[in-house]
Amino acid sequence: MTDGELGRSSWFGFFFERMEGFRLAPAHFKFRDAEGRAFEWPTSVAEKPIRRRGPITLQEYRRAAGMARSAPVKATLPAPSAFHFFRQAGSVDAAAYPEISTYFDDLVEVYRAEVAELRAAGCRYLQFDEVPIAMMCDPAVCRQAAIPRRSSIPTFR
Repeated sequence: MTDGELGRSSWFGFFFERMEGFRLAPAHFKFRDAEGRAFEWPTSVAEKPIRRRGPITLQEYRRAAGMARSAPVKATLPAPSAFHFFRQAGSVDAAAYPEISTYFDDLVEVYRAEVAELRAAGCRYLQFDEVPIAMMCDPAVCRQAAIPRRSSIPTFR
């Protein structure tokens, strides 16, 4: 059982909205509808060192768990890749994180704390929404993702 994410601003936005250090900027990607109109959206940019202010998903987990009789309750989080995929190299301000590895260390710490808190509350079913991988099934997204990267971001082949 899950709460259906109905209390969120989006599948992803709620997560960085409840953290410090982010601002909004247009996503690198644009999609077109059936009539050819472009669709774009804002996404997160780390403009200052990021940190978790407090629980991000705990309240919605507890609300759903309080309604469940016997079904396991699932918590859902955006996968960490969502924090750098949608703006590619522009997802992190170099002034905030001269060493990109420090940004990823901070992001990992946010997830560690969030998962530990959910576990302590009894959550045993956790889903990471890995939207960027699904997006890579679209050839247009693959073309848009083929942009120069910040030299300090590791590439994998």
